[in-house]
Amino acid sequence: MISIEVNILNKFKAVLLVVLLILVYLLNTSSGDKHINSSSLTNPNLQYEHEEPLGEKLQRDNFSEDLEDSATESKLDEYIASCEKNIDDYGSDDHDRLNAYLMSLANSNSKEDHFNFAFFSPIDNEQQRLKLLLSYDQQYPNEPEVMFEIVRLCTTNEKSMACTGKLIQRATMSESSNGEMWLNSASYFAKHNHNRQTMDSIAKLISSNYFGNGWADDISRFLNLMRKLEGEYNSNHFVAALGKAATKQTQFHWIFNWCKSNISDIEIADSCFELGRNLAHRSKTLESQSIGLNLQNMVVDLRGESGYDLSYREQASQIQTSYNPIFVKRANLIGADERLLQNWLNDLKNFGEVTAAKNVVKQVLNRSENSIECP
Repeated sequence: MISIEVNILNKFKAVLLVVLLILVYLLNTSSGDKHINSSSLTNPNLQYEHEEPLGEKLQRDNFSEDLEDSATESKLDEYIASCEKNIDDYGSDDHDRLNAYLMSLANSNSKEDHFNFAFFSPIDNEQQRLKLLLSYDQQYPNEPEVMFEIVRLCTTNEKSMACTGKLIQRATMSESSNGEMWLNSASYFAKHNHNRQTMDSIAKLISSNYFGNGWADDISRFLNLMRKLEGEYNSNHFVAALGKAATKQTQFHWIFNWCKSNISDIEIADSCFELGRNLAHRSKTLESQSIGLNLQNMVVDLRGESGYDLSYREQASQIQTSYNPIFVKRANLIGADERLLQNWLNDLKNFGEVTAAKNVVKQVLNRSENSIECP
């Protein structure tokens, strides 16, 4: 059985630590002439359709000035301490009850039950999970969230004969306007060293209308399942949902390996740099944004600065100062209140992790200042 016991606070601390380590590396390797060659291969003024410029977003989202004074932090600490006792752990009994419910869905005639069984049934083997999703796809073909997960699993799975370029192409067509879908496609083709398909996927990502947030979708999906099982929200649902979402990661390392192996090819190097720019500007999580900054930095390190827009170095500094550590200390409270959790999820999907974090802190601060009872 899959263990879902996850400490929320440690999860956020771990993710933040990874992000900050990447940013520290970027800042430490950013010395030197920052002059941008006038014949730049990339456009530093490029605006992505329907996307807010990262610089403006970070300026809007930077909340370090108004939330870091000691009085504010002390007040928040007292409020959190009084509320944390209301947060339930996700224990073995909850886990067993959920698994029993999921196994009962195997023979259901309901499409929703088939979906939940394919996504969440208690199996450890990713190859088996892929088989369940492929079976679901045969009955209900081309559903975007199913195809998204199929592409991810095809990238991690070495043995499935079903994972072909034709399947990946069909999957991307199910939601071709979502840049995150094309990121999964690029990872798959990069793993197999299919240069043209990888570059085509990156090009489609760059021209896509929006960039989804699979992490937020995974959390929402599991929360909906728990509501159906128990009829109402419980604070331990968030613990379980965060644990489930944490098991699903985009396979960035295949793209890094592919870019590094082909860095002597100017077309591929430029494609990798533009992918990094897109991730830094458009993705919704700090982890993905930091990966994008690191990807740009790798290209510049290996090919030199000439011809590349080096503004990512300033962006790395801005991101490092925009994510308030108070949020990390308050993460446990998100799951204690369904309204707070839903607001956080909506902001996470629509505006990204920084804005979602900012708004959580402000809502908790407002509650503590107005002596609002704990959830």
